Amino acid sequence: MTMRTAKPNELKTHALPVLTARVSEAELPKWFPVEFQHIEDPQEAPEPSKAALIKLDDGGYFVLYYGEISNQLTLRIPESSDASAFLAALLREVPLPRTRILWRREDARLPRRIASHHSYNTPFPDRRLTRSTYEQVFLKLVSGGKLRMGDEIYSPVGMRGSYHAIFRRESDGSERLLTLDQLLQHLNDWQ
Repeated sequence: MTMRTAKPNELKTHALPVLTARVSEAELPKWFPVEFQHIEDPQEAPEPSKAALIKLDDGGYFVLYYGEISNQLTLRIPESSDASAFLAALLREVPLPRTRILWRREDARLPRRIASHHSYNTPFPDRRLTRSTYEQVFLKLVSGGKLRMGDEIYSPVGMRGSYHAIFRRESDGSERLLTLDQLLQHLNDWQ
């Protein structure tokens, strides 16, 4: 058995980003032979995209987003998943070269056969490249930093779709949902 498209109700928890990579349009269906949904709503994705909920041969689930303009692949896994174990399972099924990996979560270790070479711990190693404000928001979300809004401090805990971020308030643990556009207004309020 190989990876397959999963039904939406099979994923029971929020999925958090674990890895981004550059993949060509031709490689995508070869490496991820599943049915994709098209996303063209700018509130769901910053560019025309494809997405799928996928179940690996080992039983692990992940959400794949693929930007059709940028050729950037983003993988999200359930928040309860072990990021390193997921990458090991994924890379047994997908021949993703290490040179294509742009970013991976800090707790996501690559298998030895890939990690023995250079690994990417920063989302965009070339700091001379300019970033859109939305990219800056995304980098803040995955940085592990905290957001101060008024007298309250919030920690990012996940995403709902690709446009809404979920935050947990430190004072009482309550959750708050913010859009990327709302976060743009607080770009300088991160600690």
